[in-house]
Amino acid sequence: MCIHKHKDNRQKELCKFLIDWIIDNLQPLYVVQSPSFCRLISELDLAFIMPDEKGIKKVIGNAYNYTLPALIKKIKLEAKNISLTTDMWTSRGGQGYIG
Repeated sequence: MCIHKHKDNRQKELCKFLIDWIIDNLQPLYVVQSPSFCRLISELDLAFIMPDEKGIKKVIGNAYNYTLPALIKKIKLEAKNISLTTDMWTSRGGQGYIG
């Protein structure tokens, strides 16, 4: 059986769905390294090429850099009051940080 990879636009669209799922469900980025997760995805779509953590971080960073200026502008123009909440997290290496 010969599997053809997806065209670039479709691959990007599927990557976006994957990243949305990771963010919406608070999954760690290293989920893409899980053998059972990779097996599941390949069973669902053999042509999908799983991005690595670095690729996912790049897409999220680009989205952040694109969205932040628009969000700041919207807050400056429309917000009367704002409330911010942070949370303490621990990295896999045991390092604490606010996120």
